[in-house]
Amino acid sequence: MSLPAKMKGTTAEKRARRRRHRRRWQLAGAIAVVEGLVVAFSPHVTHWTVIGLAVVAVALYLTLGRRTHSHAAHEILWVFACSQTLALILAIVSLFVSWAAFALAALLALVVLVLLAIDR
Repeated sequence: MSLPAKMKGTTAEKRARRRRHRRRWQLAGAIAVVEGLVVAFSPHVTHWTVIGLAVVAVALYLTLGRRTHSHAAHEILWVFACSQTLALILAIVSLFVSWAAFALAALLALVVLVLLAIDR
């Protein structure tokens, strides 16, 4: 019975592989956070920009990244697609949070208005 390709290798090779995977997740997360901050504080970069980049990044990874013979190209396209997908998630969450904040502010204003109206 043969082991799958991912399970073959020495312990040092497995540790190195885990470290590379952890680093690429860290890099993708850092890029997503920076992009989320840019979207939050820049009037020129919108949520639509993030959506467009995420679509392009995932399409590139699915069409080129999974089929390439270059390990470096695969890793770069994976980090690009992952970071853009994480940034998209951040953008969507920020939209819901901002709408919730506006709804809460409107509700509080309504409560204050009612309290002012019933006060003599």
